[in-house]
Amino acid sequence: MTKEVYRFLAVGGVCFFLNFCIFHSSYFFLYKDNFHPVKPHTLALLSSLSITIFVGYFLNRSYVFVTKEANEQRQFFRYFLTTILNVLISIYLLDFLIMAKINVTIAFILNVVIVQTINFFVQKNFSFKTAKIS
Repeated sequence: MTKEVYRFLAVGGVCFFLNFCIFHSSYFFLYKDNFHPVKPHTLALLSSLSITIFVGYFLNRSYVFVTKEANEQRQFFRYFLTTILNVLISIYLLDFLIMAKINVTIAFILNVVIVQTINFFVQKNFSFKTAKIS
């Protein structure tokens, strides 16, 4: 494995810990026993991602995919688009895992492992890809 993969795993570990803490606390303390028109696990996922999207971008940009891209706005826009795709995949995958009668915490962890594996390749080849100079 390359340094890039190890750095991605380290940054992913930090983001996972933050994401897990926010998801777990918001699910069990805010949403689980209250009536909401949206499923409690979906609300908890959106709550956790609303913070970790920005943390993940800055950590990935600074430590994993260090680029000389001058246009940070374009890079953030591409990162945001791929994150929206990941959120949609996460919501449907989490719904599927919970419907399969898997514990919410275990379903969340499986969800993160699957989505982040896909996310590495998408971020590397799309979000933080730089134009090659010929």
